Amino acid sequence: MLVDGASEEIVKEGTKDFDPSFIQLFSKRDVSKKKNSEPELYEYDLDNIIIRSDGGALLLAEQYYVQAVTSYTRSASGAMMSRTDYYYHYNDVIAININPNLSIEWATRIPKRQTTVNDGGYYSSYAYAVKNDKIYLLFNDDPDNIAINDPKSVADYTSPKKSAATLVTIGSDGKWKKSLLFSNKQEGVILRPKVCEQSSADQMFLYAEKGKNYVIGRVDL
Repeated sequence: MLVDGASEEIVKEGTKDFDPSFIQLFSKRDVSKKKNSEPELYEYDLDNIIIRSDGGALLLAEQYYVQAVTSYTRSASGAMMSRTDYYYHYNDVIAININPNLSIEWATRIPKRQTTVNDGGYYSSYAYAVKNDKIYLLFNDDPDNIAINDPKSVADYTSPKKSAATLVTIGSDGKWKKSLLFSNKQEGVILRPKVCEQSSADQMFLYAEKGKNYVIGRVDL
């Protein structure tokens, strides 16, 4: 909905269901059948709402959740001991383009699988930048995923040191492509997407760590 900031009145509002073909990307079942109409989009956080110059908006959401796994062992003395590990999951990103009339122009899914243990997802998640009609997403990924677009075939990223800084470019029609920005392993650094951000209309600020030191850089969009 669009709300007038001064009067606090609702100027216009609207709702629209996601297209079944989009929902089908997240389901192993046939979502066209009523009996399989249960929600498929779970644990998605709406991270960013980017206002378009024409009154529309771009929404970016990421699937994020924490899984606690407790294991039990018995010591030599017979005492029972427990250990709880926390698995941080930062998965797919959804981009939704909203028209000025509040209808959905397109929605697309960018597959991503980031799972790390007991680190708070320090090197996980993504950064974004927008220039003209293109959206750029930047995140760490398994190098083998650069050439893979099928969500079912994407491998889990589990090792920051062996990961690749991956750039996804989304066009005005919602179609996207992946490319290698640089290899964290070859450069000897680890990108921290949560700290990276767009610094100007055509530049993106990068932050990475190299041991106890940090490295900064930029990407010209």
